[in-house]
Amino acid sequence: MKRQGGFTLIELMIVVAIIGILAAVAIPKYQDYVTSSKWASDISSLDSLKLAIELCLQENGGDLASCDTGPEVGFSGMPTPSYAAGSVAIVANTAAITFTGSIATGSFVYAAEPQFGPGAVLVWQRSVATDTIPLTIFPADQR
Repeated sequence: MKRQGGFTLIELMIVVAIIGILAAVAIPKYQDYVTSSKWASDISSLDSLKLAIELCLQENGGDLASCDTGPEVGFSGMPTPSYAAGSVAIVANTAAITFTGSIATGSFVYAAEPQFGPGAVLVWQRSVATDTIPLTIFPADQR
């Protein structure tokens, strides 16, 4: 009599266990990736506001207090990123940009402030005191 081919119960249980382990590792990484891409989208939508602040700072000799409201930088209303819980705010006297993400992005707070680097080049730095986005989701040097 010929034996019928197939998988034993042990072999099937091992395959299911391997799939479970892979899923346990892959799902959190995928969720971080999705959250990171949403933050990247929100932050890139702030490029026009950042540019307006940079131009205002150039015109006002780097005086942060002269560029800390929407009208001072040429914005009648603050933008609202796609995955934000509300609109963007400019912090008084620092010209830092801040907003809170929606639940889909973990409700973290984004905060970046303009800093003058070498050669008076303006770069946006993570505001350590108020920014709560984990560095695993969005690196500090990409603000």
